[in-house]
Amino acid sequence: MPCSLYIVLSGKIVAAITTSAERTQTIDDYKGIVFVLVTGFLFFLITLNQWKTIRRQEEALVAQQRSLIQGERRAVAAMCAASVAHDLNNLLMALSGLVDGLKERERNDPFLLTMRQAIENSIDKLAHLARRTASTATQVLPDEKTKAALDSVLPQVIALARKHPAVRECTVSAPDLPQVTLTCNQTLLEESVLNLLINAAQATGPHGVIELRVERTPGAVVVAVHDNGSGVPEAIAASIFDPCFTTKIDGTGLGLLAVKAFAASQGAELSVSRSPLGGAAFQIRIPVAE
Repeated sequence: MPCSLYIVLSGKIVAAITTSAERTQTIDDYKGIVFVLVTGFLFFLITLNQWKTIRRQEEALVAQQRSLIQGERRAVAAMCAASVAHDLNNLLMALSGLVDGLKERERNDPFLLTMRQAIENSIDKLAHLARRTASTATQVLPDEKTKAALDSVLPQVIALARKHPAVRECTVSAPDLPQVTLTCNQTLLEESVLNLLINAAQATGPHGVIELRVERTPGAVVVAVHDNGSGVPEAIAASIFDPCFTTKIDGTGLGLLAVKAFAASQGAELSVSRSPLGGAAFQIRIPVAE
């Protein structure tokens, strides 16, 4: 529209101030050159501005992705450390039972007495190691909770997920996100949803349909990722959240471990069921105060 207005007005002005055809032609030539130069320069400025905007957005997404990856590694390390500490404590309880059995049988036998004392010393050292490991898990994954508006945070996670090769060709939507604010570790929240979206995309394959849904229920907020894939077989549904469990040839089983870390930090419940879309529905039920 501005270009058309310029052509019409400038033509009328030239016609009004010139008396010869040659002069009119000369002015039209200069007018055309100026028009091309000005519009070309404006087009360059607009393109440059758009390129800078796209570059800033890509840099922000890359920085966010790096932050999520680092946070996920911390979450995985913390969960592994906590799991090791838990298993150590279980073994220590079993060893303590063996020591009690030795006490009943040693009857002042020097050999059994020495053996029991050695085992007790080893148990003390292992107990100290278990406490250090549990402490490390707490330090690696501090309780950094902030207020996160889900209707603002989750669309950003979807935008990041769409950069993943497995998600790029899928249809990902988050219909009617309610205005819900959670007090949580936002990094773990973003990692959990990101992993669930990527897992759903890998389960559905190219052109899959994925929906991120949030529902406010009495006493809880349910964050769920639905897909139209083949779903989770009942035979492995009970093991799907176990550390390092995977059905993929090149999988590590660490993606859902990050989801489990977030659920543990919120006292939330994890579940998987059949989605109305036909595939799986992974749900995180987060308790909240009314």
